[in-house]
Amino acid sequence: MTETSNGTSARRNRLLPLRAVLRPQVVLPLASLAAFLSAWEAVGRSVNPLLFAPPSRVVGAFIDLLRSGELLTATATTLNVLITGYALAILVGVPLGVVMAQARTFGLSRHECGSVSPMRRPGALLVRGSGDTG
Repeated sequence: MTETSNGTSARRNRLLPLRAVLRPQVVLPLASLAAFLSAWEAVGRSVNPLLFAPPSRVVGAFIDLLRSGELLTATATTLNVLITGYALAILVGVPLGVVMAQARTFGLSRHECGSVSPMRRPGALLVRGSGDTG
């Protein structure tokens, strides 16, 4: 009787990973992804690949770019531009924000600076703010 219960228990333990994979929380997203990729592949093969490339060609091109090192070079260039722009934005934006905050502290507001023509209002709002504090 112990062997039978152990044999059933062993079989049940082998099926546990399969049951975990066949749960609706796992199956539905995977089925949705498969349906999306299948539709993309079908549409991609029926139109000009320059306009709408199928995923099989996208993956192939990705692997080619990765192997050649071109993807890594382009990624490094993009990150360099991103980090440089972010650093410049911080270096300009933080001091400008401090100056703008100090101007309000000392009683200067957009009303004391004169009126702004309608053509310059968007820029003036960006520089001076709307005056609303709440």
